[in-house]
Amino acid sequence: MTGRSLPVVTAASARAGDIFLRSDGTDALLGSQGYALDIGDVLAVQAAGDTGSRRRRRTAGAG
Repeated sequence: MTGRSLPVVTAASARAGDIFLRSDGTDALLGSQGYALDIGDVLAVQAAGDTGSRRRRRTAGAG
């Protein structure tokens, strides 16, 4: 999308500037299709179900 290559790593936590995707969400309000987006020092996206995970990846990559 930007012509830049970004490293993909697996980690238990994120550092400032990271895009952090999690699929272990437990927020009942999200349901199986929802996701939560938190933007601060880290862009964190959390989903509980497979559909929410796909949607969060599209949102995090949109620009």
